Amino acid sequence: MPVEVAGVGMARTGTLSLKLALETLGFGPCYHMVELLHQPQGVHVWKCAFAGEAVDFEAVFAGFRSTTDFPAYGHYEALFAQYPDARFVLTTRDPERWYDSCVQTVFNAKPSLLELLSIGMRMPFSKAVRDSVEVYKLVYVDFARALDGKLTDRAHCIQRFRDHEAAVRAAIPPERLLVFEVKDGWGPLCDFLGVEAPDQPFPRTNDAADWWRKRNQGATSMLDQQPPRAMPVG
Repeated sequence: MPVEVAGVGMARTGTLSLKLALETLGFGPCYHMVELLHQPQGVHVWKCAFAGEAVDFEAVFAGFRSTTDFPAYGHYEALFAQYPDARFVLTTRDPERWYDSCVQTVFNAKPSLLELLSIGMRMPFSKAVRDSVEVYKLVYVDFARALDGKLTDRAHCIQRFRDHEAAVRAAIPPERLLVFEVKDGWGPLCDFLGVEAPDQPFPRTNDAADWWRKRNQGATSMLDQQPPRAMPVG
Protein backbone atom coordinates (compact mmCIF):
# COMPACT_ATOMS: atom_id res chain seq x y z
CA MET A 1 0.00 0.00 0.00
CA PRO A 2 1.75 3.22 -1.11
CA VAL A 3 1.55 6.46 0.84
CA GLU A 4 -1.11 8.60 -0.84
CA VAL A 5 -0.89 11.75 1.28
CA ALA A 6 2.13 13.11 3.15
CA GLY A 7 1.93 15.96 5.64
CA VAL A 8 5.16 17.95 5.55
CA GLY A 9 4.47 20.77 8.00
CA MET A 10 6.58 21.24 11.10
CA ALA A 11 5.43 20.33 14.59
CA ARG A 12 2.79 22.58 16.19
CA THR A 13 1.11 23.42 12.88
CA GLY A 14 -1.90 21.18 13.40
CA THR A 15 -0.31 17.90 12.42
CA LEU A 16 -2.38 15.79 14.81
CA SER A 17 -5.55 17.44 13.56
CA LEU A 18 -4.43 16.61 10.01
CA LYS A 19 -3.85 12.99 11.00
CA LEU A 20 -7.40 12.71 12.34
CA ALA A 21 -8.80 14.50 9.30
CA LEU A 22 -7.01 12.21 6.84
CA GLU A 23 -8.23 9.14 8.68
CA THR A 24 -11.78 10.50 8.65
CA LEU A 25 -11.51 11.02 4.89
CA GLY A 26 -10.41 7.44 4.27
CA PHE A 27 -6.65 8.00 3.99
CA GLY A 28 -5.87 6.09 7.14
CA PRO A 29 -4.19 4.78 8.98
CA CYS A 30 -1.92 7.82 9.13
CA TYR A 31 1.65 7.45 10.42
CA HIS A 32 2.45 9.99 13.14
CA MET A 33 4.66 10.18 16.21
CA VAL A 34 1.82 8.40 18.02
CA GLU A 35 2.55 5.31 15.91
CA LEU A 36 6.28 5.50 16.58
CA LEU A 37 5.60 5.44 20.32
CA HIS A 38 3.70 2.20 19.86
CA GLN A 39 6.18 0.77 17.33
CA PRO A 40 9.51 1.93 18.81
CA GLN A 41 11.44 -0.62 16.78
CA GLY A 42 11.19 1.99 14.02
CA VAL A 43 13.54 4.32 15.90
CA HIS A 44 16.62 2.65 14.39
CA VAL A 45 15.31 3.22 10.87
CA TRP A 46 14.64 6.89 11.55
CA LYS A 47 18.09 7.35 13.09
CA CYS A 48 19.48 6.11 9.78
CA ALA A 49 17.22 8.51 7.87
CA PHE A 50 18.36 11.47 9.98
CA ALA A 51 21.96 10.42 9.32
CA GLY A 52 21.33 10.65 5.57
CA GLU A 53 21.37 6.92 4.97
CA ALA A 54 19.03 5.18 2.53
CA VAL A 55 15.81 4.01 4.14
CA ASP A 56 13.24 1.49 2.95
CA PHE A 57 10.14 3.66 3.30
CA GLU A 58 7.97 0.88 1.92
CA ALA A 59 8.79 -1.13 5.04
CA VAL A 60 8.45 1.85 7.38
CA PHE A 61 4.99 2.76 6.08
CA ALA A 62 3.69 -0.75 5.47
CA GLY A 63 -0.05 -0.68 6.14
CA PHE A 64 -0.27 3.14 6.19
CA ARG A 65 -1.95 5.29 3.54
CA SER A 66 -0.70 8.64 4.81
CA THR A 67 1.81 10.26 7.12
CA THR A 68 2.26 13.54 8.95
CA ASP A 69 4.27 15.10 11.78
CA PHE A 70 7.55 13.90 13.22
CA PRO A 71 9.57 11.94 12.22
CA ALA A 72 8.58 11.84 8.53
CA TYR A 73 7.77 15.47 7.74
CA GLY A 74 11.36 16.59 7.19
CA HIS A 75 12.04 13.84 4.64
CA TYR A 76 9.73 15.34 2.03
CA GLU A 77 12.26 15.04 -0.80
CA ALA A 78 12.72 11.32 -0.19
CA LEU A 79 8.96 10.84 0.08
CA PHE A 80 8.44 12.79 -3.13
CA ALA A 81 10.89 10.51 -4.93
CA GLN A 82 9.51 7.33 -3.36
CA TYR A 83 5.82 8.04 -4.01
CA PRO A 84 5.35 9.68 -7.43
CA ASP A 85 1.56 9.75 -7.12
CA ALA A 86 1.38 11.06 -3.56
CA ARG A 87 -0.03 14.45 -2.65
CA PHE A 88 1.59 16.66 -0.03
CA VAL A 89 0.04 18.89 2.62
CA LEU A 90 2.14 21.65 4.15
CA THR A 91 0.37 22.56 7.37
CA THR A 92 1.25 26.09 8.40
CA ARG A 93 0.31 28.91 10.75
CA ASP A 94 1.48 32.40 11.66
CA PRO A 95 5.21 31.99 12.46
CA GLU A 96 5.04 34.12 15.61
CA ARG A 97 2.14 32.09 16.99
CA TRP A 98 3.90 28.89 15.95
CA TYR A 99 6.94 29.81 18.03
CA ASP A 100 4.79 30.76 21.01
CA SER A 101 3.03 27.39 20.79
CA CYS A 102 6.35 25.55 20.68
CA VAL A 103 7.61 27.43 23.75
CA GLN A 104 4.42 26.57 25.61
CA THR A 105 4.76 22.86 24.79
CA VAL A 106 7.52 20.90 23.07
CA PHE A 107 10.42 23.27 23.81
CA ASN A 108 9.79 22.93 27.55
CA ALA A 109 8.81 19.29 27.84
CA LYS A 110 11.94 17.95 29.50
CA PRO A 111 11.23 15.51 32.34
CA SER A 112 11.35 16.78 35.90
CA LEU A 113 14.17 15.63 38.18
CA LEU A 114 11.80 13.17 39.84
CA GLU A 115 10.74 11.78 36.47
CA LEU A 116 14.37 11.45 35.37
CA LEU A 117 15.29 9.58 38.54
CA SER A 118 12.28 7.28 38.23
CA ILE A 119 12.91 6.60 34.56
CA GLY A 120 16.58 5.90 35.23
CA MET A 121 15.71 3.39 37.93
CA ARG A 122 13.24 1.57 35.68
CA MET A 123 15.21 1.53 32.42
CA PRO A 124 17.26 -1.61 33.22
CA PHE A 125 14.10 -3.58 33.95
CA SER A 126 11.56 -2.25 31.43
CA LYS A 127 11.86 -2.47 27.66
CA ALA A 128 8.81 -0.20 27.34
CA VAL A 129 10.62 2.55 29.24
CA ARG A 130 13.82 2.09 27.24
CA ASP A 131 11.91 2.21 23.98
CA SER A 132 10.04 5.36 25.00
CA VAL A 133 13.28 7.10 25.96
CA GLU A 134 14.72 6.31 22.53
CA VAL A 135 11.69 7.89 20.84
CA TYR A 136 11.96 11.08 22.87
CA LYS A 137 15.71 11.26 22.24
CA LEU A 138 14.94 11.12 18.54
CA VAL A 139 12.58 14.08 18.96
CA TYR A 140 15.48 16.18 20.23
CA VAL A 141 17.67 14.98 17.37
CA ASP A 142 15.00 16.36 15.05
CA PHE A 143 14.92 19.70 16.88
CA ALA A 144 18.69 19.92 16.59
CA ARG A 145 18.42 19.20 12.87
CA ALA A 146 15.52 21.50 12.10
CA LEU A 147 16.30 24.40 14.44
CA ASP A 148 20.04 23.97 15.02
CA GLY A 149 19.26 23.37 18.67
CA LYS A 150 18.65 27.11 19.24
CA LEU A 151 15.25 26.74 20.83
CA THR A 152 15.50 29.94 22.87
CA ASP A 153 16.45 32.08 19.85
CA ARG A 154 13.04 33.26 18.65
CA ALA A 155 14.27 34.98 15.49
CA HIS A 156 16.41 31.99 14.49
CA CYS A 157 13.61 29.46 15.00
CA ILE A 158 11.11 31.55 13.06
CA GLN A 159 13.57 31.93 10.20
CA ARG A 160 14.15 28.17 10.14
CA PHE A 161 10.38 27.65 10.10
CA ARG A 162 10.16 29.92 7.05
CA ASP A 163 13.17 28.20 5.47
CA HIS A 164 11.47 24.83 5.81
CA GLU A 165 8.31 26.05 4.14
CA ALA A 166 10.29 27.68 1.32
CA ALA A 167 12.26 24.47 0.77
CA VAL A 168 9.08 22.38 0.60
CA ARG A 169 7.54 24.78 -1.92
CA ALA A 170 10.70 24.61 -4.02
CA ALA A 171 10.89 20.81 -3.95
CA ILE A 172 7.26 19.86 -4.61
CA PRO A 173 5.32 21.04 -7.68
CA PRO A 174 2.36 23.27 -6.79
CA GLU A 175 -0.15 20.89 -8.36
CA ARG A 176 0.85 18.25 -5.80
CA LEU A 177 1.16 20.55 -2.80
CA LEU A 178 -1.52 22.09 -0.58
CA VAL A 179 -0.44 24.83 1.82
CA PHE A 180 -3.04 24.41 4.52
CA GLU A 181 -4.10 26.00 7.81
CA VAL A 182 -6.29 23.72 9.88
CA LYS A 183 -8.47 26.71 10.82
CA ASP A 184 -9.71 26.67 7.19
CA GLY A 185 -11.47 23.36 7.79
CA TRP A 186 -12.54 20.68 5.36
CA GLY A 187 -12.98 22.75 2.19
CA PRO A 188 -9.40 23.23 0.91
CA LEU A 189 -8.27 19.80 2.05
CA CYS A 190 -11.19 17.94 0.50
CA ASP A 191 -10.94 19.90 -2.76
CA PHE A 192 -7.23 19.07 -2.97
CA LEU A 193 -7.79 15.36 -2.29
CA GLY A 194 -10.86 15.11 -4.52
CA VAL A 195 -13.21 13.84 -1.82
CA GLU A 196 -16.44 15.08 -0.30
CA ALA A 197 -16.38 16.92 3.00
CA PRO A 198 -17.87 14.87 5.85
CA ASP A 199 -20.87 16.08 7.79
CA GLN A 200 -18.94 16.67 11.01
CA PRO A 201 -16.64 19.35 12.44
CA PHE A 202 -13.04 19.41 11.34
CA PRO A 203 -10.91 17.83 14.10
CA ARG A 204 -9.17 20.41 16.25
CA THR A 205 -6.98 18.91 18.93
CA ASN A 206 -3.66 19.16 20.75
CA ASP A 207 -3.72 22.78 21.88
CA ALA A 208 -1.32 23.62 24.73
CA ALA A 209 -3.61 22.39 27.50
CA ASP A 210 -4.41 19.17 25.66
CA TRP A 211 -0.75 18.65 24.82
CA TRP A 212 0.32 18.90 28.48
CA ARG A 213 -2.47 16.56 29.56
CA LYS A 214 -1.21 13.96 27.07
CA ARG A 215 2.41 14.60 28.01
CA ASN A 216 1.67 14.00 31.68
CA GLN A 217 -0.32 10.88 30.88
CA GLY A 218 2.61 9.60 28.84
CA ALA A 219 5.05 10.34 31.66
CA THR A 220 2.83 8.54 34.16
CA SER A 221 2.55 5.53 31.87
CA MET A 222 6.32 5.44 31.47
CA LEU A 223 6.86 5.58 35.24
CA ASP A 224 4.35 2.77 35.65
CA GLN A 225 6.36 0.72 33.12
CA GLN A 226 3.39 0.51 30.76
CA PRO A 227 3.48 1.20 27.02
CA PRO A 228 3.23 5.02 26.91
CA ARG A 229 0.23 6.93 25.77
CA ALA A 230 0.75 9.46 23.04
CA MET A 231 2.72 12.62 23.71
CA PRO A 232 2.31 14.03 20.20
CA VAL A 233 4.56 16.75 18.95
CA GLY A 234 2.32 18.46 16.40
